Amino acid sequence: MTISKCQLCRGSERYYCLLTHNRRFDQCQGCGLLTRANTTWEGNGATAANGSNLETLEAGVPQGLLTLLETYVAGQDLRLGILGKHAPELHARAEERGYRASVIAEGERFAQAYDVIVLLNVIEDSANAVDFVKSLRGHLAPDGTLVIATRQLMRQRGRTHSSHAFDQRQSFSDTNLQTVLWQAGFADVFLSQHLATDHALRSEPWFNEQTLAFGRMHKLRAVPRLSVIVPVFNEHTTVAQVLDGLAAHKVPGVELEIVVVESASTDGSREIVRKYESVPRFKLVFEERPRGKGFAVRNGFAHATGDVFLIQDADLEYDLLDYQVLVEPIVRGRAAFVLGTRHAGDWKIRKFASNRLANTMNIAHWVFAFAINYVYDQSMTDPFTMFKVFRADCLYGLDFECDRFDFDWEIVCKLLRKGYVPLEVPVNYQSRGFDEGKKVRVFRDPPTWLRALMKYRNAAPRQLREPSRGLRALEEDAGEQAAKEPLPVEGVQQRV
Repeated sequence: MTISKCQLCRGSERYYCLLTHNRRFDQCQGCGLLTRANTTWEGNGATAANGSNLETLEAGVPQGLLTLLETYVAGQDLRLGILGKHAPELHARAEERGYRASVIAEGERFAQAYDVIVLLNVIEDSANAVDFVKSLRGHLAPDGTLVIATRQLMRQRGRTHSSHAFDQRQSFSDTNLQTVLWQAGFADVFLSQHLATDHALRSEPWFNEQTLAFGRMHKLRAVPRLSVIVPVFNEHTTVAQVLDGLAAHKVPGVELEIVVVESASTDGSREIVRKYESVPRFKLVFEERPRGKGFAVRNGFAHATGDVFLIQDADLEYDLLDYQVLVEPIVRGRAAFVLGTRHAGDWKIRKFASNRLANTMNIAHWVFAFAINYVYDQSMTDPFTMFKVFRADCLYGLDFECDRFDFDWEIVCKLLRKGYVPLEVPVNYQSRGFDEGKKVRVFRDPPTWLRALMKYRNAAPRQLREPSRGLRALEEDAGEQAAKEPLPVEGVQQRV
Protein backbone atom coordinates (compact mmCIF):
# COMPACT_ATOMS: atom_id res chain seq x y z
CA MET A 1 0.00 0.00 0.00
CA THR A 2 1.29 3.44 -0.92
CA ILE A 3 0.98 6.05 1.82
CA SER A 4 0.78 9.66 0.68
CA LYS A 5 3.29 12.03 2.21
CA CYS A 6 2.29 14.35 5.06
CA GLN A 7 1.29 17.77 3.77
CA LEU A 8 3.31 19.55 6.48
CA CYS A 9 6.60 17.67 6.91
CA ARG A 10 6.48 15.41 3.81
CA GLY A 11 6.97 12.37 6.01
CA SER A 12 5.53 9.03 4.92
CA GLU A 13 5.22 7.29 8.30
CA ARG A 14 1.74 7.34 9.79
CA TYR A 15 0.33 5.05 12.44
CA TYR A 16 -3.04 4.41 13.98
CA CYS A 17 -3.76 6.92 16.74
CA LEU A 18 -7.41 6.72 17.78
CA LEU A 19 -10.92 5.73 16.81
CA THR A 20 -13.76 8.14 17.54
CA HIS A 21 -17.36 7.81 16.32
CA ASN A 22 -16.27 4.97 13.99
CA ARG A 23 -13.71 7.23 12.35
CA ARG A 24 -10.08 6.17 12.44
CA PHE A 25 -7.37 8.83 12.64
CA ASP A 26 -3.70 8.18 11.94
CA GLN A 27 -0.85 10.33 13.20
CA CYS A 28 2.21 11.47 11.27
CA GLN A 29 5.34 10.34 13.10
CA GLY A 30 7.21 13.42 11.93
CA CYS A 31 4.99 16.36 12.89
CA GLY A 32 2.05 14.74 14.69
CA LEU A 33 -0.64 15.81 12.20
CA LEU A 34 -3.82 13.72 12.58
CA THR A 35 -5.40 12.56 9.33
CA ARG A 36 -8.58 10.57 8.90
CA ALA A 37 -7.84 7.18 7.41
CA ASN A 38 -8.89 6.43 3.82
CA THR A 39 -9.14 10.13 2.99
CA THR A 40 -8.87 10.87 -0.71
CA TRP A 41 -7.56 14.34 -1.57
CA GLU A 42 -8.62 16.20 -4.68
CA GLY A 43 -6.89 19.41 -5.67
CA ASN A 44 -5.18 21.86 -3.34
CA GLY A 45 -8.08 23.99 -2.21
CA ALA A 46 -10.11 23.87 0.97
CA THR A 47 -12.90 21.38 0.66
CA ALA A 48 -15.45 20.87 3.40
CA ALA A 49 -16.52 17.37 4.30
CA ASN A 50 -20.19 16.52 3.86
CA GLY A 51 -22.73 15.24 6.33
CA SER A 52 -21.69 17.13 9.45
CA ASN A 53 -24.15 17.28 12.31
CA LEU A 54 -22.56 20.48 13.62
CA GLU A 55 -25.36 22.97 13.11
CA THR A 56 -23.94 26.03 14.86
CA LEU A 57 -20.60 27.53 15.65
CA GLU A 58 -19.67 26.97 19.31
CA ALA A 59 -21.21 29.55 21.62
CA GLY A 60 -18.82 32.35 22.37
CA VAL A 61 -16.49 31.81 19.43
CA PRO A 62 -17.61 34.85 17.36
CA GLN A 63 -17.56 37.15 20.38
CA GLY A 64 -14.25 35.81 21.69
CA LEU A 65 -12.65 35.90 18.26
CA LEU A 66 -13.54 39.53 17.72
CA THR A 67 -12.40 40.49 21.22
CA LEU A 68 -8.96 39.01 20.60
CA LEU A 69 -8.84 40.48 17.10
CA GLU A 70 -9.44 44.00 18.40
CA THR A 71 -6.41 43.57 20.65
CA TYR A 72 -4.23 41.96 18.00
CA VAL A 73 -5.06 44.42 15.19
CA ALA A 74 -4.98 48.14 15.84
CA GLY A 75 -7.06 50.40 13.61
CA GLN A 76 -10.53 51.52 12.72
CA ASP A 77 -12.85 50.74 9.82
CA LEU A 78 -11.04 47.53 8.93
CA ARG A 79 -12.14 45.44 5.97
CA LEU A 80 -12.91 41.91 7.18
CA GLY A 81 -13.43 38.90 4.92
CA ILE A 82 -14.97 35.75 6.41
CA LEU A 83 -14.51 32.41 4.70
CA GLY A 84 -15.94 29.07 5.73
CA LYS A 85 -18.66 27.46 7.75
CA HIS A 86 -21.04 29.61 9.79
CA ALA A 87 -19.55 32.80 8.36
CA PRO A 88 -22.92 34.66 8.60
CA GLU A 89 -22.90 34.30 12.38
CA LEU A 90 -19.51 36.00 12.68
CA HIS A 91 -20.48 38.52 9.99
CA ALA A 92 -23.41 39.79 12.06
CA ARG A 93 -21.25 40.20 15.16
CA ALA A 94 -18.47 41.93 13.19
CA GLU A 95 -20.82 44.52 11.70
CA GLU A 96 -22.11 45.31 15.18
CA ARG A 97 -18.54 46.18 16.16
CA GLY A 98 -17.96 48.45 13.19
CA TYR A 99 -16.02 46.20 10.82
CA ARG A 100 -16.67 46.42 7.09
CA ALA A 101 -17.35 42.71 7.03
CA SER A 102 -18.30 40.54 4.11
CA VAL A 103 -18.88 36.81 3.70
CA ILE A 104 -16.85 35.12 0.98
CA ALA A 105 -19.24 32.60 -0.57
CA GLU A 106 -18.43 29.28 -2.15
CA GLY A 107 -16.62 29.68 -5.47
CA GLU A 108 -16.51 33.48 -5.13
CA ARG A 109 -13.53 35.36 -6.54
CA PHE A 110 -11.77 37.79 -4.24
CA ALA A 111 -12.40 41.26 -5.61
CA GLN A 112 -10.56 43.32 -3.00
CA ALA A 113 -7.73 43.29 -0.48
CA TYR A 114 -8.77 42.66 3.09
CA ASP A 115 -7.18 43.91 6.29
CA VAL A 116 -8.25 40.68 7.98
CA ILE A 117 -9.33 37.30 6.61
CA VAL A 118 -10.96 34.80 8.97
CA LEU A 119 -11.11 31.09 8.15
CA LEU A 120 -13.89 29.32 10.05
CA ASN A 121 -13.47 25.54 10.18
CA VAL A 122 -11.99 25.39 6.69
CA ILE A 123 -8.34 24.50 7.11
CA GLU A 124 -9.04 21.05 8.55
CA ASP A 125 -10.51 19.99 5.19
CA SER A 126 -7.78 21.44 2.97
CA ALA A 127 -5.78 19.16 0.72
CA ASN A 128 -2.68 21.26 1.40
CA ALA A 129 -3.10 23.75 4.23
CA VAL A 130 0.14 25.65 3.55
CA ASP A 131 -0.61 26.17 -0.14
CA PHE A 132 -4.17 27.21 0.68
CA VAL A 133 -3.02 29.79 3.25
CA LYS A 134 -0.35 31.05 0.84
CA SER A 135 -3.05 31.61 -1.79
CA LEU A 136 -4.71 34.10 0.55
CA ARG A 137 -1.63 36.33 0.85
CA GLY A 138 -2.38 38.11 -2.42
CA HIS A 139 -5.78 39.14 -1.07
CA LEU A 140 -4.55 40.65 2.18
CA ALA A 141 -3.20 44.15 2.74
CA PRO A 142 0.63 44.21 3.11
CA ASP A 143 0.31 44.20 6.90
CA GLY A 144 -2.86 42.11 6.90
CA THR A 145 -3.89 39.54 9.49
CA LEU A 146 -5.08 35.98 9.04
CA VAL A 147 -7.23 34.31 11.70
CA ILE A 148 -7.79 30.56 11.71
CA ALA A 149 -10.57 28.98 13.76
CA THR A 150 -10.34 25.21 13.72
CA ARG A 151 -11.57 22.18 15.63
CA GLN A 152 -8.93 20.13 17.38
CA LEU A 153 -9.72 16.48 17.77
CA MET A 154 -7.26 15.85 20.57
CA ARG A 155 -6.18 17.60 23.72
CA GLN A 156 -3.16 17.37 25.95
CA ARG A 157 -2.19 13.85 27.03
CA GLY A 158 -4.34 12.29 24.33
CA ARG A 159 -7.70 13.07 25.90
CA THR A 160 -10.57 13.41 23.44
CA HIS A 161 -13.28 15.92 24.26
CA SER A 162 -15.93 15.49 21.63
CA SER A 163 -19.62 14.82 21.75
CA HIS A 164 -19.89 15.28 17.97
CA ALA A 165 -19.05 13.10 15.03
CA PHE A 166 -15.87 14.42 13.46
CA ASP A 167 -16.40 14.72 9.73
CA GLN A 168 -13.25 16.78 9.24
CA ARG A 169 -10.41 15.19 7.38
CA GLN A 170 -7.58 16.22 9.68
CA SER A 171 -6.85 17.82 13.02
CA PHE A 172 -4.03 20.30 13.58
CA SER A 173 -2.24 20.51 16.91
CA ASP A 174 -1.11 23.89 18.23
CA THR A 175 2.37 23.33 16.80
CA ASN A 176 0.89 22.20 13.46
CA LEU A 177 -1.15 25.41 13.19
CA GLN A 178 1.87 27.57 13.91
CA THR A 179 3.87 25.61 11.35
CA VAL A 180 1.22 26.22 8.68
CA LEU A 181 1.28 29.96 9.31
CA TRP A 182 5.07 30.08 9.50
CA GLN A 183 5.57 28.17 6.25
CA ALA A 184 3.00 30.39 4.54
CA GLY A 185 4.87 33.56 5.54
CA PHE A 186 2.96 34.78 8.60
CA ALA A 187 4.75 36.01 11.72
CA ASP A 188 3.76 37.08 15.27
CA VAL A 189 1.77 33.86 15.47
CA PHE A 190 -0.45 33.71 18.55
CA LEU A 191 -2.99 31.17 19.77
CA SER A 192 -5.98 31.77 22.01
CA GLN A 193 -4.56 29.25 24.49
CA HIS A 194 -1.62 31.56 25.16
CA LEU A 195 -3.89 33.92 27.09
CA ALA A 196 -5.26 31.35 29.52
CA THR A 197 -5.02 32.29 33.18
CA ASP A 198 -5.00 28.90 34.87
CA HIS A 199 -1.90 27.22 36.26
CA ALA A 200 -1.90 24.12 34.08
CA LEU A 201 1.32 23.41 32.25
CA ARG A 202 -0.58 23.33 28.99
CA SER A 203 -3.86 25.18 29.30
CA GLU A 204 -6.98 23.97 27.53
CA PRO A 205 -8.47 26.19 24.81
CA TRP A 206 -10.85 28.95 25.81
CA PHE A 207 -13.56 27.54 23.58
CA ASN A 208 -14.89 24.00 23.57
CA GLU A 209 -13.01 22.05 20.89
CA GLN A 210 -12.02 25.26 19.11
CA THR A 211 -8.63 26.92 18.70
CA LEU A 212 -7.97 30.39 17.31
CA ALA A 213 -4.65 31.20 15.63
CA PHE A 214 -3.59 34.72 14.59
CA GLY A 215 -0.76 35.66 12.23
CA ARG A 216 0.50 38.82 10.49
CA MET A 217 1.74 39.01 6.92
CA HIS A 218 5.51 38.77 6.74
CA LYS A 219 8.00 38.67 3.93
CA LEU A 220 7.78 35.25 2.32
CA ARG A 221 11.34 34.27 1.53
CA ALA A 222 12.15 31.70 -1.10
CA VAL A 223 14.82 30.36 1.26
CA PRO A 224 14.44 30.63 5.06
CA ARG A 225 16.98 32.76 6.89
CA LEU A 226 18.89 31.38 9.87
CA SER A 227 20.08 34.03 12.35
CA VAL A 228 23.04 32.80 14.41
CA ILE A 229 23.34 34.81 17.64
CA VAL A 230 26.96 34.91 18.89
CA PRO A 231 27.57 36.55 22.31
CA VAL A 232 31.25 37.43 22.81
CA PHE A 233 33.06 38.39 26.03
CA ASN A 234 36.77 37.82 26.62
CA GLU A 235 37.18 34.99 24.10
CA HIS A 236 40.30 36.20 22.26
CA THR A 237 41.77 32.69 21.97
CA THR A 238 38.79 31.21 20.13
CA VAL A 239 36.56 33.96 18.72
CA ALA A 240 38.45 34.39 15.44
CA GLN A 241 38.30 30.66 14.74
CA VAL A 242 34.56 30.58 15.45
CA LEU A 243 33.81 33.63 13.29
CA ASP A 244 36.02 32.40 10.45
CA GLY A 245 34.18 29.11 10.56
CA LEU A 246 30.82 30.87 10.43
CA ALA A 247 31.94 33.09 7.54
CA ALA A 248 32.77 30.03 5.47
CA HIS A 249 29.97 27.80 6.70
CA LYS A 250 27.00 26.83 4.53
CA VAL A 251 23.80 25.16 5.71
CA PRO A 252 21.75 23.50 2.94
CA GLY A 253 18.26 24.94 2.60
CA VAL A 254 18.84 28.19 4.50
CA GLU A 255 20.71 31.46 4.16
CA LEU A 256 22.84 32.60 7.10
CA GLU A 257 22.80 35.84 9.05
CA ILE A 258 25.44 36.09 11.79
CA VAL A 259 24.67 38.53 14.62
CA VAL A 260 27.73 39.04 16.83
CA VAL A 261 27.14 40.84 20.13
CA GLU A 262 30.43 42.00 21.66
CA SER A 263 30.14 42.93 25.35
CA ALA A 264 33.09 45.31 25.89
CA SER A 265 35.77 42.65 26.30
CA THR A 266 39.05 43.59 27.95
CA ASP A 267 41.27 40.93 26.38
CA GLY A 268 41.30 42.09 22.75
CA SER A 269 38.19 40.22 21.60
CA ARG A 270 36.49 43.50 20.64
CA GLU A 271 39.28 44.39 18.23
CA ILE A 272 39.11 40.93 16.68
CA VAL A 273 35.34 41.22 16.17
CA ARG A 274 35.73 44.62 14.45
CA LYS A 275 37.65 42.94 11.65
CA TYR A 276 34.39 41.33 10.48
CA GLU A 277 32.50 44.59 9.93
CA SER A 278 32.76 44.29 6.15
CA VAL A 279 32.36 40.51 5.94
CA PRO A 280 29.13 39.47 4.16
CA ARG A 281 26.33 38.04 6.32
CA PHE A 282 27.78 39.59 9.50
CA LYS A 283 25.95 42.09 11.68
CA LEU A 284 27.98 43.45 14.60
CA VAL A 285 26.53 44.87 17.81
CA PHE A 286 28.88 46.55 20.30
CA GLU A 287 27.71 46.95 23.90
CA GLU A 288 29.06 49.69 26.14
CA ARG A 289 29.64 47.38 29.10
CA PRO A 290 29.37 43.69 29.87
CA ARG A 291 25.99 42.73 31.31
CA GLY A 292 26.07 38.96 30.94
CA LYS A 293 25.46 36.31 28.31
CA GLY A 294 21.68 36.46 28.68
CA PHE A 295 21.60 40.20 28.06
CA ALA A 296 23.84 39.81 24.99
CA VAL A 297 21.63 37.08 23.51
CA ARG A 298 18.51 39.18 24.08
CA ASN A 299 20.28 42.07 22.36
CA GLY A 300 21.06 39.74 19.46
CA PHE A 301 17.40 38.74 19.16
CA ALA A 302 16.48 42.41 18.80
CA HIS A 303 18.85 42.84 15.83
CA ALA A 304 18.19 39.51 14.08
CA THR A 305 15.94 39.37 11.02
CA GLY A 306 15.88 35.62 10.41
CA ASP A 307 13.05 33.11 10.35
CA VAL A 308 14.99 30.75 12.64
CA PHE A 309 17.27 31.64 15.58
CA LEU A 310 20.28 29.63 16.77
CA ILE A 311 22.50 30.50 19.75
CA GLN A 312 26.25 29.93 19.28
CA ASP A 313 28.89 30.63 21.94
CA ALA A 314 32.24 32.08 20.91
CA ASP A 315 34.21 29.13 22.26
CA LEU A 316 34.91 25.81 20.55
CA GLU A 317 32.82 23.46 22.69
CA TYR A 318 30.18 22.86 20.00
CA ASP A 319 30.57 21.86 16.35
CA LEU A 320 29.32 24.09 13.52
CA LEU A 321 28.77 20.98 11.40
CA ASP A 322 25.75 20.14 13.56
CA TYR A 323 23.78 23.11 12.22
CA GLN A 324 22.20 21.09 9.43
CA VAL A 325 20.72 18.41 11.70
CA LEU A 326 19.50 21.08 14.11
CA VAL A 327 17.79 23.27 11.52
CA GLU A 328 16.35 20.62 9.20
CA PRO A 329 13.47 19.55 11.52
CA ILE A 330 12.32 23.16 11.78
CA VAL A 331 12.52 23.90 8.06
CA ARG A 332 10.67 20.66 7.24
CA GLY A 333 7.92 21.40 9.74
CA ARG A 334 8.64 18.58 12.19
CA ALA A 335 9.32 20.90 15.12
CA ALA A 336 9.39 24.56 16.16
CA PHE A 337 11.95 24.20 18.95
CA VAL A 338 15.06 22.00 18.82
CA LEU A 339 17.69 21.27 21.46
CA GLY A 340 21.10 19.87 20.58
CA THR A 341 21.58 17.24 23.27
CA ARG A 342 25.01 16.13 24.45
CA HIS A 343 23.56 13.00 26.05
CA ALA A 344 22.19 10.96 23.16
CA GLY A 345 24.49 8.07 22.35
CA ASP A 346 28.08 8.43 23.56
CA TRP A 347 28.86 10.39 26.70
CA LYS A 348 29.98 13.84 25.56
CA ILE A 349 29.74 15.89 28.73
CA ARG A 350 32.26 17.60 30.98
CA LYS A 351 35.80 16.23 31.17
CA PHE A 352 38.25 18.43 33.03
CA ALA A 353 41.75 18.00 34.39
CA SER A 354 40.14 17.49 37.76
CA ASN A 355 37.98 14.35 37.65
CA ARG A 356 36.40 15.28 40.97
CA LEU A 357 35.17 18.61 39.60
CA ALA A 358 34.02 17.02 36.35
CA ASN A 359 32.08 14.30 38.18
CA THR A 360 30.51 16.84 40.50
CA MET A 361 29.30 18.97 37.59
CA ASN A 362 28.01 15.94 35.68
CA ILE A 363 26.01 14.78 38.70
CA ALA A 364 24.70 18.33 39.16
CA HIS A 365 23.59 18.32 35.55
CA TRP A 366 21.40 15.27 36.06
CA VAL A 367 19.99 16.68 39.30
CA PHE A 368 19.03 19.95 37.60
CA ALA A 369 17.70 18.10 34.55
CA PHE A 370 15.52 15.94 36.79
CA ALA A 371 14.23 19.08 38.54
CA ILE A 372 13.19 20.90 35.36
CA ASN A 373 11.67 17.75 33.87
CA TYR A 374 9.69 17.09 37.02
CA VAL A 375 8.40 20.64 37.38
CA TYR A 376 7.56 21.06 33.68
CA ASP A 377 6.50 17.46 33.02
CA GLN A 378 9.11 16.83 30.32
CA SER A 379 11.72 14.18 29.55
CA MET A 380 14.60 16.30 28.23
CA THR A 381 18.13 14.92 28.49
CA ASP A 382 19.93 18.24 28.02
CA PRO A 383 17.79 21.36 28.57
CA PHE A 384 20.93 23.41 29.34
CA THR A 385 22.66 22.90 26.01
CA MET A 386 23.94 25.99 24.24
CA PHE A 387 22.41 24.74 20.99
CA LYS A 388 18.89 26.11 21.30
CA VAL A 389 17.25 26.50 17.89
CA PHE A 390 13.71 27.76 17.33
CA ARG A 391 11.51 29.66 14.92
CA ALA A 392 11.58 33.40 15.47
CA ASP A 393 7.80 33.49 15.92
CA CYS A 394 8.16 31.33 19.05
CA LEU A 395 9.31 34.44 20.92
CA TYR A 396 6.20 36.48 20.15
CA GLY A 397 4.46 37.56 23.36
CA LEU A 398 7.42 36.65 25.58
CA ASP A 399 9.48 39.01 27.75
CA PHE A 400 12.96 38.05 28.95
CA GLU A 401 14.79 39.51 31.93
CA CYS A 402 17.70 37.25 32.91
CA ASP A 403 21.17 38.61 32.16
CA ARG A 404 23.51 35.77 33.09
CA PHE A 405 23.43 32.03 32.50
CA ASP A 406 19.99 31.79 34.09
CA PHE A 407 18.78 33.02 30.69
CA ASP A 408 19.36 29.45 29.42
CA TRP A 409 16.75 28.33 31.94
CA GLU A 410 14.39 31.25 31.35
CA ILE A 411 14.07 30.74 27.61
CA VAL A 412 13.49 26.98 27.91
CA CYS A 413 10.95 27.42 30.72
CA LYS A 414 8.99 30.08 28.84
CA LEU A 415 8.95 28.18 25.57
CA LEU A 416 7.71 25.10 27.42
CA ARG A 417 5.00 27.17 29.08
CA LYS A 418 3.95 28.54 25.72
CA GLY A 419 3.34 24.98 24.60
CA TYR A 420 6.46 24.09 22.60
CA VAL A 421 7.84 20.60 23.21
CA PRO A 422 11.51 20.50 22.16
CA LEU A 423 12.84 17.92 19.75
CA GLU A 424 16.25 16.76 20.96
CA VAL A 425 18.93 16.07 18.35
CA PRO A 426 22.34 14.52 19.21
CA VAL A 427 25.28 16.89 18.75
CA ASN A 428 29.04 16.81 19.26
CA TYR A 429 30.57 18.44 22.32
CA GLN A 430 34.04 18.93 23.75
CA SER A 431 34.07 20.72 27.08
CA ARG A 432 36.63 23.24 28.22
CA GLY A 433 37.77 23.80 31.78
CA PHE A 434 37.74 26.88 33.96
CA ASP A 435 41.42 27.40 33.23
CA GLU A 436 40.45 27.67 29.53
CA GLY A 437 37.89 30.40 30.05
CA LYS A 438 34.70 28.70 31.28
CA LYS A 439 32.62 31.45 32.90
CA VAL A 440 29.94 29.63 34.91
CA ARG A 441 30.41 30.27 38.63
CA VAL A 442 29.78 27.17 40.72
CA PHE A 443 28.45 29.00 43.78
CA ARG A 444 26.94 32.07 42.14
CA ASP A 445 24.94 30.70 39.22
CA PRO A 446 23.08 27.57 40.43
CA PRO A 447 20.84 29.52 42.87
CA THR A 448 19.75 31.76 39.98
CA TRP A 449 18.89 28.65 37.93
CA LEU A 450 16.63 27.31 40.66
CA ARG A 451 15.02 30.71 41.02
CA ALA A 452 14.25 30.77 37.28
CA LEU A 453 12.94 27.19 37.48
CA MET A 454 10.20 28.17 39.90
CA LYS A 455 9.61 31.77 38.86
CA TYR A 456 8.68 30.93 35.28
CA ARG A 457 6.60 27.90 36.20
CA ASN A 458 3.43 29.82 35.30
CA ALA A 459 4.96 32.33 32.90
CA ALA A 460 2.84 31.77 29.78
CA PRO A 461 2.33 34.90 27.66
CA ARG A 462 -0.54 36.98 28.96
CA GLN A 463 -1.07 39.70 26.39
CA LEU A 464 -0.97 40.35 22.67
CA ARG A 465 1.77 42.64 21.44
CA GLU A 466 2.47 45.26 18.82
CA PRO A 467 3.87 43.93 15.53
CA SER A 468 7.46 42.75 15.83
CA ARG A 469 10.22 45.03 14.65
CA GLY A 470 10.73 43.19 11.37
CA LEU A 471 7.09 43.59 10.36
CA ARG A 472 7.04 47.37 10.68
CA ALA A 473 9.25 47.63 7.63
CA LEU A 474 7.60 44.87 5.66
CA GLU A 475 9.01 44.38 2.18
CA GLU A 476 6.96 42.28 -0.19
CA ASP A 477 8.50 40.45 -3.11
CA ALA A 478 7.63 41.96 -6.48
CA GLY A 479 6.35 38.60 -7.64
CA GLU A 480 3.86 38.51 -4.82
CA GLN A 481 2.19 41.70 -5.99
CA ALA A 482 1.33 39.92 -9.22
CA ALA A 483 -0.49 37.31 -7.15
CA LYS A 484 -3.21 39.80 -6.25
CA GLU A 485 -5.24 38.84 -9.28
CA PRO A 486 -8.72 37.52 -8.37
CA LEU A 487 -8.39 33.94 -7.22
CA PRO A 488 -11.28 31.47 -7.22
CA VAL A 489 -11.91 29.76 -3.91
CA GLU A 490 -13.14 26.40 -5.07
CA GLY A 491 -15.11 23.86 -3.13
CA VAL A 492 -15.64 25.85 0.07
CA GLN A 493 -19.02 24.84 1.35
CA GLN A 494 -20.88 27.08 3.75
CA ARG A 495 -22.49 25.20 6.61
CA VAL A 496 -25.20 27.56 7.71
